[in-house]
Amino acid sequence: MKRFIQQNPAAYTKYATVFYENLTDVTQVVAHVKSLREAGDIEAARQLALKNRDRVAYSTVYNRTQRKISKINKAITAVYNNRDMTRKQKREEIERLRQMKNAMMKMAVERMPIR
Repeated sequence: MKRFIQQNPAAYTKYATVFYENLTDVTQVVAHVKSLREAGDIEAARQLALKNRDRVAYSTVYNRTQRKISKINKAITAVYNNRDMTRKQKREEIERLRQMKNAMMKMAVERMPIR
């Protein structure tokens, strides 16, 4: 059983949970800053950006990581739908893609902690 668990990484890890929570936080703060600027309240936008400096600073990286993860998810779907691959080939390719995705989320969370 231990061998099976080690060879098959979890489809969803604790890093995924934290990554998506951080992404939501970052997106909300940046959207609020933008809406304040658009409403003409430049000072409030500046104060909010300063108060949430880490979230604003990491927004580009988190969004870029999310786009890469989205591409990996599309690749996983393509593998599922591929009629030319054997079950074993699909399993191996999906495992490789999930490992990549999990590693990206872990790296983002560890290098850019927001919480």
